[in-house]
Amino acid sequence: MIVAIDGPAGSGKSTAARNLARRLGLVYINTGAMYRAVALVALETRTDLRDEEKLAAIARSIDIRFEHQGDETRYVVNGRDRTADLFSAALTEKLAPIVNSPRVRSVLVERMREMARGKDVVMEGRDIGTVVFPDADHKFYLKADIAERARRRAAELLARGENVDIEAIRERIAARDEIDRSRTTGPLARADDAIEVDTSRLTAKQTLECLLEHIKTGRKGGTADRQGESPCGCRRK
Repeated sequence: MIVAIDGPAGSGKSTAARNLARRLGLVYINTGAMYRAVALVALETRTDLRDEEKLAAIARSIDIRFEHQGDETRYVVNGRDRTADLFSAALTEKLAPIVNSPRVRSVLVERMREMARGKDVVMEGRDIGTVVFPDADHKFYLKADIAERARRRAAELLARGENVDIEAIRERIAARDEIDRSRTTGPLARADDAIEVDTSRLTAKQTLECLLEHIKTGRKGGTADRQGESPCGCRRK
């Protein structure tokens, strides 16, 4: 079984995907971390971020593993735990050349498919349901208003001991949204047959129960919003 979860930064897709994989006993794959790992290695090896051939070579050779420790996922890159480095604000600012590179995306998409081959997985990203696995068994698109997304990102950074400027975070998220939606290769988009869930006012538990309910009933397509009367806290339009 393949479950694809897409959405912009701060929509709650990583938490939802991780929780869903744990609940169902599936493999969790964070594809955003793969792009971040390429960026991290490129910067540390002083690779020219305009050189797509060299970036693609890094994407082909890099070793990234997801290690689950209780409720946390640790990201091991080339044998070292680089979780803190991968999700730092400083690295986020350097991602554009990597996520917008057609050659890097092509290499990583094939690696994503290989990682999922023969397994039951929950894979999250921005083009999983549209590009990586257009025939996924279940597709979800998570969204949230930008103020809530900025608040969540600020909380993550504070928890890691980083300085936080909420307005700067909001501006970076808006800029990243524009980049993700406007690129020609693998843009951020909701698949036509994906369930759309607005998590702005949902807790992580409510979001998880919503996804589980849709998987249980086999519902596909449409839009979901929080409604207390329904079994999963959502309704479809």
